[in-house]
Amino acid sequence: GGGGGGGGGGGGGAGGGEDPPMFVFLGRLAPQKGVHLLLDCVGPLVRATAGRVHVLVCGCADPASPYARRCAAQMAQLRASFPANFWASDPSSYFELGAFVSAAADFGVMPSLCEPSGLVGEEFLAAGTPLVCAATGGMRDRVCPSGAARNGLLFEAGQHMPLLLSLREAAALHADADAYAALRAAAAASATDVSHTARSWHAELLRLRACLRVAGGGGGSPFGRELPEAAEPVGRGAA
Repeated sequence: GGGGGGGGGGGGGAGGGEDPPMFVFLGRLAPQKGVHLLLDCVGPLVRATAGRVHVLVCGCADPASPYARRCAAQMAQLRASFPANFWASDPSSYFELGAFVSAAADFGVMPSLCEPSGLVGEEFLAAGTPLVCAATGGMRDRVCPSGAARNGLLFEAGQHMPLLLSLREAAALHADADAYAALRAAAAASATDVSHTARSWHAELLRLRACLRVAGGGGGSPFGRELPEAAEPVGRGAA
């Protein structure tokens, strides 16, 4: 997975043909995530857009995985073949700029073969970044592919050609400033509100801090340093 998403739909490009669209995959290089489908699309997509496209693959991999090794080799080949269009992070290292790329992307790409929910998808939406997403699991309910609430595109999971067609359609939408602005607005509007969950975790951390103080003799932390005071204590029943 990546880091937390950006906020409020302030990232990405304006669309309208000023800059090539940037498609970002953010996640583990694992078979479930279907990154091989996106890698297979890079060459045809670059040719179909006359080189006006950027594709980023950001994530880490298990070096013992044959699948990950194949993906890493293919990514190295794509970087050599399309240096102006394709970039991939070092798969042997944890990618720490998830929040940045979630907000900077023009489209988040989720080619997962199976995705019960999709934390990365929620991070993209929180950044106002529309999705190009496989129609699988819970993401089918999170991506609206048509109408005023359209926040992305869906394609048949596990299929290379439907993904390529969706990427080409997304690139065309990005070239239309009004259509792309509507996509970003709908993506931001569809982001999940996690404020209640955040307040609940805050309250639980306050409870644990009180327990640590009791365990440490009342006044201090058992770990040898004082825990910081909460800037704004929030109870479980807070609005």
